Amino acid sequence: MPLRPRGTFIAAVALAALAAGILRADLAALFWGSTFLLAAAYAAAGCLLVRRRLARRIRAGPGFLGVTLPGSVAGPGAAAAALLRADLPRSFLPGIGVHVVLAPSWHDRALGPIRAALAPGENRLRLPFTAARRGAYVLREATLEVTDVLGLARVGIAMPLDER
Repeated sequence: MPLRPRGTFIAAVALAALAAGILRADLAALFWGSTFLLAAAYAAAGCLLVRRRLARRIRAGPGFLGVTLPGSVAGPGAAAAALLRADLPRSFLPGIGVHVVLAPSWHDRALGPIRAALAPGENRLRLPFTAARRGAYVLREATLEVTDVLGLARVGIAMPLDER
């Protein structure tokens, strides 16, 4: 189920308002209950549809997502940047967006995630991060998260990477 706890709560309250509106023949409760229930259903269905389009694009062949980590990091606290190239579908459903989450690690110690929003179409981004240690960083996977603007639903696709 792609609904987050907030989305599940809003859907449950909307369903209760809809049921109360039906039982009491209250038009306001029917209107608000159906409106928020439709918003939660649109968020969940929209996220699943965009995730399906992304999965189809991933299966189409290599070159969908490319990440390049810096060759070396000068020392702890130094500024570094990961270069990201992504070829997404040309359009998404209104109100649905895609984020990429990268979690570089240093000697099997996970560092904080790097998160960035992706636009439809071709993306070339520079994702800055602060290096916690000096040395080689490893990136084993990237996660594409499909979310709606209200934060009601979220679905992710994990893509394996082997970047050093």
